[in-house]
Amino acid sequence: MKKTLIICAFLMIGASVYAQSEFESFKKFEIKTNVFYDVLGAADLTLEAFTSENFSLGISGHYTYSNRWESEPRFLFFFARQYIGSRQSKGLYLEPFFTVNWEDSQSGKMSSGAGLAAGHKWFIGKKFLLETFIGIGENFLSDPDNSGTVGRIGVNFGIRL
Repeated sequence: MKKTLIICAFLMIGASVYAQSEFESFKKFEIKTNVFYDVLGAADLTLEAFTSENFSLGISGHYTYSNRWESEPRFLFFFARQYIGSRQSKGLYLEPFFTVNWEDSQSGKMSSGAGLAAGHKWFIGKKFLLETFIGIGENFLSDPDNSGTVGRIGVNFGIRL
């Protein structure tokens, strides 16, 4: 019985060290752009940092050429990861989102919304990624022109650092 406990303890320690070393070798930062927004005439940039294998934090910023700004913090919870050999290839995630939109300072128009998005991320080789996502939420602070439902949809392409 004592031998079994000692063997189990060593296996658990070895597994945690392996998982930790695997995450430490994992590229933890991403810079990406939403191709959907770029095609529609908006500048977009997202920065994301993985804090663990199953969680990442980030910030997105968008600017439309009609002087409208949008900012959203990102909190991604990965719940399904797939591996090819020892390399991670893709993962599904859920993301509660919060957006703040404002137009130029002269109009003073602003709106905010929150909701839930789901997405899928593919890693292409060691440096690149492709990500698709869709979500829906509700505006809770808005001017009369921006009331109702808020949505998120996109295709991100980026680089991993």
